[in-house]
Amino acid sequence: MSSLRLRFTLVAGISIIIAVGLTGLALSRLFNNYIETQLKAELEYQLEQITNNLRVVNVTRATVDQPTDPRFETPLSGRYWQISVAGNEPTLSASIWIQRFPFLQSSSAPGQIIHQVLTPSDGDPISVAQWRIIQQHQGKDVEVDIAVATDRKQVLIAMTTFRSQIAVWLSILALALLAAAIAQIFLGLRPMEALRRKVEQIKSGNAARLTGSYPSEVVPLVDEVNELLDIQDDTLRQARTRAGDLAHGLKTPITILSAIARQVHKSGLTKAGADISEQIATMDSHVQLELSRARLAAQYVVNCDLVPSVQRVARTIRKIPTSHQIDWHLDMPDKLEVPIEQQDLSEVLGNVLDNARKWARSQVIVRASLEAHEVVLRVEDDGEGVKPAEFNMLTQRGRRLSDTPGGSGLGLSIAKNIMTAYRGDISFYSAAPGGLGVQLTWPHRHST
Repeated sequence: MSSLRLRFTLVAGISIIIAVGLTGLALSRLFNNYIETQLKAELEYQLEQITNNLRVVNVTRATVDQPTDPRFETPLSGRYWQISVAGNEPTLSASIWIQRFPFLQSSSAPGQIIHQVLTPSDGDPISVAQWRIIQQHQGKDVEVDIAVATDRKQVLIAMTTFRSQIAVWLSILALALLAAAIAQIFLGLRPMEALRRKVEQIKSGNAARLTGSYPSEVVPLVDEVNELLDIQDDTLRQARTRAGDLAHGLKTPITILSAIARQVHKSGLTKAGADISEQIATMDSHVQLELSRARLAAQYVVNCDLVPSVQRVARTIRKIPTSHQIDWHLDMPDKLEVPIEQQDLSEVLGNVLDNARKWARSQVIVRASLEAHEVVLRVEDDGEGVKPAEFNMLTQRGRRLSDTPGGSGLGLSIAKNIMTAYRGDISFYSAAPGGLGVQLTWPHRHST
């Protein structure tokens, strides 16, 4: 589970369900306790009222002179009383009708009220309140057991109704809390989304640093990333400096060696001079390859206009003597920007266009266009072409598919390294004129 939103939402949902569930159980328990307490209080009140209106008829029987509640006089009304004197046959309220309920055998001390719930074999559960009192009858103490009962049907209905209603309202509350939690999560993670967009801008070259206002919890991360970018910039600048120093340091020795090779060639040692020149060219190509890799440090670049760069490189290549017999066709819009530094773009174009010049018989076609979200440049020659099975060999460093002198097999490899560094791509296809087609692709982004 890699999504923070999903994690937070899942944790919030589980927490809300647990909290609401426990709240429902607690409220249900409190309501049940309240109902039971009220019921016991009402039964105790009725018990006291009946006791106040009690009249002992004889040592075996007692009755109630004035009914304390009309329901005691209505058969099966749900409210009952019964009185037993000295353990004899009890006197029943009119509401009991036929069925009576038992007294507790282990009766408590006089004056102590006992509550119990009874379930008759042929009826609904009832709540009973009972106590034992001592009454005087003809100068003698008489033990009288008095019990008051009420049906629990209405109590159970009230409890069930409460649980149903509280479940509905708590479910609505849970959904509302979950919606609020999701909204809070999205609002809370919005700075992270802004941070992600800034990182994307850095990756695409549209920004060099993380800028903007962030919550205090995220600021340390932003500072660390910016510090890391500063360190990377310093490292890349040092690499560029070392690359420049290396270029200047090797320029003079290579020039001297080239002059010596020409002298050897003029002195009559033609083969030796050619071999030395070839090795010097190879060495120079290797140096240029490593310098190109060192220059590929620019991660934060502005867009570069492709069209004038192609035109400029093509004009330069046309000046090569062998290029006069080649017809160059350039089909490009007025402006087309690509995310690459000018120097690196010129090197890529120089290698690709010069490769087309070497193998073209009579023409080179260059087309550039914006396709979907990519800038595409196609360079086609009408030379002998390359077999599709050998396309992957074209960018292998030092690999040559022909024995024709004048090449080191590094040009297209250098171009591929540069394109890869700028998140571009180089691919090959069989061109319509019969030669090789080279396609350069860059991700398209708006200029900043």
